[in-house]
Amino acid sequence: MEKDLASKIEELGEYGFAFAPVHIIVTAIQLDLFHLLEEAKTSAELARIKGISYRGVTRLLEALVTLGVLSKRENRYLLEGPMSQLFLPSSPLCMGPYFLHLENLYRIWAHLPQVVTSGRQAERDRNPEFPVILARGLFPLHWFQALDLGEKLKTPDKGEVLDVAGGSGVWSAGILKHHPCLQGVLLDLPPVVENAAKPILNKIHLLNRYRFLPGDMFEISWGKGYKCIILGHICHALGEDDIKDLIEKSRQAIDPQGILIIIDFLPHPQNVFPAIFNLNMLLATKEGGVRSQEESIQWLRNGGFTIQQILSLRDKKGSKAFIATLR
Repeated sequence: MEKDLASKIEELGEYGFAFAPVHIIVTAIQLDLFHLLEEAKTSAELARIKGISYRGVTRLLEALVTLGVLSKRENRYLLEGPMSQLFLPSSPLCMGPYFLHLENLYRIWAHLPQVVTSGRQAERDRNPEFPVILARGLFPLHWFQALDLGEKLKTPDKGEVLDVAGGSGVWSAGILKHHPCLQGVLLDLPPVVENAAKPILNKIHLLNRYRFLPGDMFEISWGKGYKCIILGHICHALGEDDIKDLIEKSRQAIDPQGILIIIDFLPHPQNVFPAIFNLNMLLATKEGGVRSQEESIQWLRNGGFTIQQILSLRDKKGSKAFIATLR
């Protein structure tokens, strides 16, 4: 009994500073330190360049070394190797926007007791930059999953892939990388198209294979004849009626031989992330949530589609891709 208690105390005690790594990385981003560390510097040099505390910046740099973000040799700190791609803004895989998004989420999670009590999303001021930050931040998280999906998919030799509320275009881009005869069409809000999708697609050398539909996915016309339509990680933010609406719009826009792909998190008894994310949707959306596999299958069937495959993605968070065709 005592051994079990000691083990549980240790396990739960590890949650105590789970917040800290994000704050450490965000502080380095906000102080604009990473680009200065493309060339090795001492903490004294960095403190002098930025006009900040030597004591403070030394402790921050040491924490970043311990987290594996920075390297340290002879008292000089350096951003190198894979971390250069993950923390330099010039890289399409830069995770800076993702960590800034997480920092914003922490503020929302402070409202969890009230939201659980009321069942209604947290009240907060809307940041007009939120959709752009989110789109840019999610690209590195989904890129290798998208490549994996593109490799597994059997798609037509020619035609267009419509990425609905596509953000950076990550899901369609992963498909286009493996299917050079396909073209991409990205639908999202105008600021997202201009400030997230176009810059990132340009960096990965796919911009010339895309056209864009700037606007609200519920309000503008999607067009017709798409060989593939993607609803990538957007249904979890919506209520049932909106999901049914998107499936109906997909039915009207898809080629008779085309495929509809819905990608989302699924609950799993051994995976804590979907349960946490389900609460995140309670906090951040009016009707969103993590739905079961059975619910997704039923929505597709009722919307006139037949499930052909359910693919597990390269993802520890519990994502799956539902591949469906018209009945």
